[in-house]
Amino acid sequence: MTRLLTILAPAFYPSRDRVRYFLDSAARWGLEPTLYGLGEVFTGWEVTHITRLAAELARVRTPMVLMTDACDALFGADEQTLSDGWDALGRPPIVMGVEEDNKVNGGGWFAETQALIDALGIVTRETTGGDPQVRWREAIDRGLVDVRPDYEKYIFWVSTRGVVPQILTPVMHFPGGYSDPETGRDYRMGPIFEGLYG
Repeated sequence: MTRLLTILAPAFYPSRDRVRYFLDSAARWGLEPTLYGLGEVFTGWEVTHITRLAAELARVRTPMVLMTDACDALFGADEQTLSDGWDALGRPPIVMGVEEDNKVNGGGWFAETQALIDALGIVTRETTGGDPQVRWREAIDRGLVDVRPDYEKYIFWVSTRGVVPQILTPVMHFPGGYSDPETGRDYRMGPIFEGLYG
């Protein structure tokens, strides 16, 4: 990991094994994510993606941060490709992935660290409810935060249907579906990982 970028990923699981596909894909591209919540009990999405994320962001000392889910995401490019994608998008302070319906997905941001800290504070103060995704969408729709959706998929590929991209993107996220208490989303991520990396 460089001194310019920190990668944060919530991993409220008993062990790193639950996010092995995520970690293996990161290693292939020379990336070193910082997992938070490992060994802790999952108590809800508001904790993992808002309150606890805010605490983790307060410790970040790099100018840029990438936050991504871990159990259902893979990396598909190195840090330079990620930076190039940000350049192509015009270097906005916050970039979020979008789902097939073109709505932003709350499981991934690439941002200037302070911009994300500020936006997360606004989301915390100005929106309510337990679902961070709904809260982010509300904040964006109300014009409370300025987020650039990655419609072009320069950084994020998000597919709730499990469709893989023809060209690998820096972050490939496959949210949704059943999460087994013992094996998480291995039933879904294992075949995707094998299809991409053999």
